[in-house]
Amino acid sequence: MLRKADNVRTTDAHQVNRDNWAFDKTQHKEDYPHEVALLDLVPRIQSRARDALAVDRVDTLFFQRKLTGRRCSCFIVESSPDGQCQICYGTGIVGGYSKFGTTDLTIDVTHPSLRCVNVRPMFEMQARPVLLGLDDTALDGSIEADVEIRQSLGVTDTFKMVVSTTSITQNNSIEAFVKSAEESDFVPVTYASLNARIGYQKLTFRFEFSRATLSDANPIMSHFFLRAKLVDDLTIRVDLPRDRESITLAEFGIYDSWQTITAYFDSSVPKVGVEDFVFRCRDQELWKVVDSSPNRPLNILTS
Repeated sequence: MLRKADNVRTTDAHQVNRDNWAFDKTQHKEDYPHEVALLDLVPRIQSRARDALAVDRVDTLFFQRKLTGRRCSCFIVESSPDGQCQICYGTGIVGGYSKFGTTDLTIDVTHPSLRCVNVRPMFEMQARPVLLGLDDTALDGSIEADVEIRQSLGVTDTFKMVVSTTSITQNNSIEAFVKSAEESDFVPVTYASLNARIGYQKLTFRFEFSRATLSDANPIMSHFFLRAKLVDDLTIRVDLPRDRESITLAEFGIYDSWQTITAYFDSSVPKVGVEDFVFRCRDQELWKVVDSSPNRPLNILTS
């Protein structure tokens, strides 16, 4: 008579199964190498990549091309975007590029909530992008626009109001104002006023156009741009190799020649796409991404 030992654990593998009778002691370890790589090796690779970039680092600013958004006015009236456009920078999308770690907004003639009083698009100027100016019979006018800002740190990175410098004289002006949804009065746009209100989800901007007489030049405005910080430190550390110059081209006086280099990012940048830009802070040199090869072991970005 056979008796089962007390220290023997009965499992499905010990049972007689004619359909699946093979069993190996390594089967319970088949996922162990994957778990070790996922929990230990990949984080170690990420940490080493960040440490290496921190030692011999190049501080840069990273600009990612916008793929969705409003169609720029230079692209609405033409068959292709204007390469010199200051709104889309030749991309056809309002804003053009997003600075990594920030959120931005642009108020121009294409803004959906734009409200004009004695101000109209100046199509007859044949300018790209389409500009905004006073009516021919108006001395004063204004435009207003409601904007929604993503949750940010409440710190303004930069803002600018782009106007036609040749149209602004001592007898005319364009002034910018802002208020939050809880306020009733507008205040002038400054860094202090924006930082005090940028934490609100919705803001209203107002731009007042004025000129002394009808014979004075018409004040012309292109757009207003605002960028707010999502993170405190906007610099991205990149590993860049040494620059190389060709002596053959230098003999002909061509020193700033086109060249390609290989740059390495750490895992803080989740995606680097073609036509993105890297701005080197040291010498203000601009590099355009023409090829991207993400390092993704186990489908996790490491460097």
